[in-house]
Amino acid sequence: MFIRFEGVGMESVVKLNGKEVGKHEGAYAAFCFEITDFLKIEGENLLEVEVSNLKNDNVVPAAYDLQTRFGGIYRPVKILVKEPTCISPIDYASSGIYLHQSNVSAKQADLKIDVMLESLNSHSNVNITTAIIDHKGKIINKVEQKTNITKGSSSVSLNTVVNKPHLWNGRKDPYLYNVETTLTTKDGDVLDKVTETFGFRHIKFTPNDGLFLNEEYYDVYGVSRWQDWADEGFAVTKKQDSIDVELMKELNCTGIRFACYQQDYYMYNAMDENGFLCLAEIPLTPPNIESEAFHNSSRNQLKELIKQLYNHPSIILWNLLNEVHPSAENLQDLNDLAKELDPSRPTAIVYNKKIETEEDVNWHAIPDIICSNKYPWWYNHYGDVYANAAYSMIVIKRLKNTYPMQFLALLNLVLEVA
Repeated sequence: MFIRFEGVGMESVVKLNGKEVGKHEGAYAAFCFEITDFLKIEGENLLEVEVSNLKNDNVVPAAYDLQTRFGGIYRPVKILVKEPTCISPIDYASSGIYLHQSNVSAKQADLKIDVMLESLNSHSNVNITTAIIDHKGKIINKVEQKTNITKGSSSVSLNTVVNKPHLWNGRKDPYLYNVETTLTTKDGDVLDKVTETFGFRHIKFTPNDGLFLNEEYYDVYGVSRWQDWADEGFAVTKKQDSIDVELMKELNCTGIRFACYQQDYYMYNAMDENGFLCLAEIPLTPPNIESEAFHNSSRNQLKELIKQLYNHPSIILWNLLNEVHPSAENLQDLNDLAKELDPSRPTAIVYNKKIETEEDVNWHAIPDIICSNKYPWWYNHYGDVYANAAYSMIVIKRLKNTYPMQFLALLNLVLEVA
């Protein structure tokens, strides 16, 4: 048995029947603990969750400079009851299924399925089956493998080639399949089943010609979304989330930035279903603190972000920071970690700093993509850099000259409207 929290701010200690089950730091990602050994079979069980949103320089974000550190349990909590051998829900609270697509075209696509397993005992001759199911409920591809599962945590990989996949094509045609992975015993008894929605697509960023979706040029324009509402804070409802999605559609957006932290699963599912391209990011926002604990908090939240959101076709890149400047060593470490977890997507940073020295040039060259926030008439404490919108384009041109092989993006542009 497991307990899964989808969002608790900021630091949590979970206890069951007076015993500590686990701790979690960070307000934006889900976390999951196994509680089997803490349960009473008979009688009542007492669950306690201690939550703090006090300022803590060891947990990202460290202060209230950019966003309010709302406290409390503000997203759903679920109890998961599974067989002794199951698809793991405790690999950084992911689904336990990772779908790696490559060589995607209208003719075919390669798909590797990584299945994370958890078992209380050894189990022989377990059959793992993954079926890809279209909108009509038809199985268009099926792959299976027999394996012996050891006690504890393990993983199995399956590979298949999908012929003539219906591509996920952004706002034009956001086609999604159901990818159903099932564990069965040698006698055919179902141990576990996990279904992920998934879209086949190919994204390419080019420094001179822009972004291409499935080998066709694709314009990306839209808005930057924060999850809080007036008088609600972070504790928003699905109805309020859906209002934001409808506004995005009304504005004819094609891309969304989820700033400056991981947001509710409903929103990423909505991006998949409606064909928005989106940027996902960790809450590494002002102030930056150069300490091992602070950096480890960034690393852990990056792992949670990528593992929990890996299968979403709408996500096209991982953003490592917003308007902070960690050391080159720490930025390189985050970039390397993102590449290790997901080699298929590019990394990005969102900066707001003049590039004046060789050290600045080298720092900005670490990620794949440089994104720029521009706030004319707002960031005036930086001097004339943000004095007017025209200067934003001058900065972009300077960046282009400095980094001719990197993709550049303008993320936040706020203008004064009379």
